[in-house]
Amino acid sequence: MTVAKTQHQSTGKEEALHVLLIDQSLEQSELISHFFNEESAEAVVLFRGADLLESISLMNRKRFDIILITLDLRDAAVTTIVSEVQQQAPYTPIVCIVEGDDDAIRNTLFGIGVQDFLQKGAFDRSYLMASLKNAVGRHRLKEEVDKVRELERYLAFHDVLTGLPSRRLFYDRVERATIEADNTGRIMAVLFIDLDDFHGINEQHGHGVGDKVLREVSSRLKKFLRDSDTLARTERDEFAVLLYALKREQDAGLVARKIQAIISEPFDVDGIEVKLTACIGISLYPGDGRDPETLLRNADVAMYRVRGEGPNSVQYFGLTKNAESFTRLQQIDFLKMALENREMLLLYEPVYNLNRNSVMALEVQLRWKHPSAGLVAPDKFMSLAEDAGVIDDISEWLIDTACCDYLRLREMTSADIRLRLPVSTAQFSEFKFVRKLISTCQAYQIPPRNFGVEINEDVIMHDSERALSLLSPLVAAGVEIAVSSYGSGYSSLSALKGLPVNILKIDRSFVKDIPGDKDSMAIVSAIASIAHHFNLSVVAEGVENKEQVAILRFARCDEVQGYYLSRPAPLESLEAIMRCESLDDLHQLATMPIDA
Repeated sequence: MTVAKTQHQSTGKEEALHVLLIDQSLEQSELISHFFNEESAEAVVLFRGADLLESISLMNRKRFDIILITLDLRDAAVTTIVSEVQQQAPYTPIVCIVEGDDDAIRNTLFGIGVQDFLQKGAFDRSYLMASLKNAVGRHRLKEEVDKVRELERYLAFHDVLTGLPSRRLFYDRVERATIEADNTGRIMAVLFIDLDDFHGINEQHGHGVGDKVLREVSSRLKKFLRDSDTLARTERDEFAVLLYALKREQDAGLVARKIQAIISEPFDVDGIEVKLTACIGISLYPGDGRDPETLLRNADVAMYRVRGEGPNSVQYFGLTKNAESFTRLQQIDFLKMALENREMLLLYEPVYNLNRNSVMALEVQLRWKHPSAGLVAPDKFMSLAEDAGVIDDISEWLIDTACCDYLRLREMTSADIRLRLPVSTAQFSEFKFVRKLISTCQAYQIPPRNFGVEINEDVIMHDSERALSLLSPLVAAGVEIAVSSYGSGYSSLSALKGLPVNILKIDRSFVKDIPGDKDSMAIVSAIASIAHHFNLSVVAEGVENKEQVAILRFARCDEVQGYYLSRPAPLESLEAIMRCESLDDLHQLATMPIDA
């Protein structure tokens, strides 16, 4: 067997490029071998196949980084040769060294998968190496793009943390079930499950423990439910169940009570005992709705109402659909008085820049100090604020307070810091938030470039045209735009490139299993690579250990945030945080108790 193998070792860190040369011309093979054996040549391992049969034998035994083929474009068999090579090694880039000049043949070969052409006798070593490296680079970028697209297709219908169907897939399942129920006359029910005070578990034990609890809840419920039922995760601490072909309407309530009993069994997570309860809202088909949207909305309404009755409660929508819950009305009254009673507060989570090795931004986090429930996160009360008619008041308070805090922070430290404000769905739907932010910055004489806004990916992708009109004034004023929780919804990077976005925040569900899960590491690396291709900075959320920081730095993430660096802190604690000169200093400070 005629196989020429030439290797030149380099002192550099790059791995050797494994090249297969398919060439019947000994003269051409010797020229290329000479190129690779020059003293200044990069590390290359060259294999030669004297004909197609010999080359296929090599491809079956070894994986190559790139394949070089010498061709005469006047030969009628060139397309057959390249097609056979591409079929044998479909994931390996191909570069052709050609004689002759036939544009039609070149275009045909491009369509088959050839990355580049070199004219025989018209290239030197440096040109050859540049062509090979560019072909490999383009191919690897394409592989990364394909991985991200495959991930996006998965994320469109599944929750990353639990692997359960997402709200979108759950909607489709309910839609199909209503059609079948129409034909069979069977009873079906939709259950919405809210884990009581789950935010407190994250605050007390960290998101890592919280994530493991959510996965265990998912596992327990999947084992309990029938194959014909559907379990989905619709929000961070909310699940939904489709119960199909029930014998009686009251069976839905019996299942709900069994679900509560399953969830109430203590969880042992890394030696920590966690106890949970859950409130469940139920809607029935067809009495509470004949379409998926109505059924899901009414189950959600029933769940929201029953939460006011205390933990571990169950409520059918039909039992309360004629009157608003007293508890909900009471909560609305509480919320209306919250600003006047100074129950709203802002916390700040440091965002560490890995390129500059310092805290360059602070994520603003809103909390409601509820009279009885303690600190409540905004995802639990912003829809209530909208119903109460105080969403604009809260937005104005948030912006005013953030501006005042920014000035106080500049008095404490001279650091050039940027505050990133969260924007909810209700806030983002109006121009008021945009106008208020710009006018308040002007009133306080703060350059708008010192602020950023963070918008959840599903909010910004829901209506991209409206998003563009809302974001444009902010961009014109110099405000930074970040898309948060990337990967938790169904957006694509190709869709985001049409919007004036500066930052992509990788959802913490991708970070949680690093470094143990190689797939998670590959996904983060691929997202970061493609995001940089679109000139987006990359922030990784939910960092909880030093190993994750090292992996994220290697994956070229620009910034990180999470409990490893710091929990959300009050303004008074920021001076010490901003004095930290390294990430280790920041982590050491994070291990000390911070009083909100």
